[in-house]
Amino acid sequence: MDSWRIVLGKALRNVRKENGWTQADVAAKAGIKRAVVSEIENGKFLGAISTLDRYLTLTRVDLIPQRMGFDLPQLESLDDIFKDDDD
Repeated sequence: MDSWRIVLGKALRNVRKENGWTQADVAAKAGIKRAVVSEIENGKFLGAISTLDRYLTLTRVDLIPQRMGFDLPQLESLDDIFKDDDD
């Protein structure tokens, strides 16, 4: 399963191509570096959310928060998970 960064990057790349834009076009229109556009599209961007927001705004792509597909253990169960082998 791809990470959210990869899924988002693929979606933005698809929108960019549908609009007939190059990465340089997006960089110029969004006011970000072309290398950053590449990082975003390849799921490797770890920069500021404000930078990512410029690309999202340009392409009119919205993020919808949702829970991840797994549950974290409850505090009560941590004792069982991290118990000593001697117990």
